[in-house]
Amino acid sequence: GEDQFASLNRSLAVWSLSADPDHAKVNSELQRITPNATAVLPSISADGRMLAFTAARRRRRGGSDAPVTLTEDAAELRVEIKDLTTGKQTFLDTSDTAQWRPQISRDGSMIAYTSGKPGRIYVASVNGDRPKMIVDGQNLYAWDWSLDNRRLLFDMPDGPRVHVADVPTGHEKVLLAKPGYGLFQAKFSPDDRAIALIGCWSAGGDAPQCQIFVAPIESGTPV
Repeated sequence: GEDQFASLNRSLAVWSLSADPDHAKVNSELQRITPNATAVLPSISADGRMLAFTAARRRRRGGSDAPVTLTEDAAELRVEIKDLTTGKQTFLDTSDTAQWRPQISRDGSMIAYTSGKPGRIYVASVNGDRPKMIVDGQNLYAWDWSLDNRRLLFDMPDGPRVHVADVPTGHEKVLLAKPGYGLFQAKFSPDDRAIALIGCWSAGGDAPQCQIFVAPIESGTPV
């Protein structure tokens, strides 16, 4: 028989799907909304208008929209922001070529992201303000904005625990910790009166056990 060959190119993109979460009902078909480059790690505003994501392009002069693997040697990582009502797409004005893990605020006006291999957290306005470093360190990831855009939940590899930064001042502190547990992926409730998060602990085997927890908030402090 004849020899047959196949070529497979994996393309990573962000897709949208309209749904009614109160009734667990899907209202539309999947639609691709990032046609160029490799797009991952999406974060969307509460009204579904503003989208932030990481776009990866090949490291070569002139760039390329061909799909790439997400390694530091293979790609330039850049946070891009797209207005889904107008289709306008912008990017952060910075010389840093390693921007990733974006987290957009609920009103779509602010963006937090991890910059560089050390993992510092920067914030910026989506309207084009220069990014400002909020937390310095290594392997830091922003998780969620408070409703007033003043507080930012983030991860620091120190247990891990849930940290919170006051964005205007840059002051940060531990917000949630539980002995014997690693706490991840913290999110404010829509009214900021609780935080949902994942807690994992060792059960004696190879894989940790994990559950979802909710911590009520009073006067900015978990109870």
